Amino acid sequence: MRKLLYFGILILSANTCWGEVSAWVENNPVVVGEMFRLHVEAKNMDDAEEPDLSAIRGLQVLNRSVQNRTSIVGTSITRTVSWTYVLLAPSSGNYLIPALRVGSELTSPITLKAVDSVQNAQQKVVRLEVDVTPGKVYPQQQVLVRLRIIRTGVQLENESLTPFEIAGAQIEKLNQISFQSLKNGKRKLITEISYVLLPEKSGTIVLPQVRYQGDEIRGGNSSG
Repeated sequence: MRKLLYFGILILSANTCWGEVSAWVENNPVVVGEMFRLHVEAKNMDDAEEPDLSAIRGLQVLNRSVQNRTSIVGTSITRTVSWTYVLLAPSSGNYLIPALRVGSELTSPITLKAVDSVQNAQQKVVRLEVDVTPGKVYPQQQVLVRLRIIRTGVQLENESLTPFEIAGAQIEKLNQISFQSLKNGKRKLITEISYVLLPEKSGTIVLPQVRYQGDEIRGGNSSG
């Protein structure tokens, strides 16, 4: 009985596969602003530590997950560790996912292309929103004015805004904050500027037209 057990262990050991690693993306090319997945898989590796993605330049890493599984087919045992990363390309162009180290092995590098779709081109939008609270006030009663600059699917630089001035009222800038939001693969950069307004006399106050402009960044270059 002892000899049979020992012989069985030798068979299993002899049929365990050699360690190997691989990496691939689900789509190539990918669409700018749409999420895609990078998979890294290690088979039969005792030192399968998670790869370091810090060498990937330009792509945004949004999420990650890991899965361990073992399969036995006949006398063959395969132990697999899989990492799945959710990535996003912020602009069109070519990106390189370099060879990633998993333990003592390296994956093959991946050249990734990101393209603008017709739909994405139509969704490159910059819009302004204004909120006024409250809508009806008395002279010398404070009014809070919030101006939001919302940029969707586009990166801008050299941004400028015409001065916010109102005849018949004092106005003072309170603060300015910027933040990002991501919904359905669409990235938005939002800048919110808050003002406090003091009407000097009774009557109707008309908020002035505000002009905003900026230069679009295209693959490291800008265009007005």
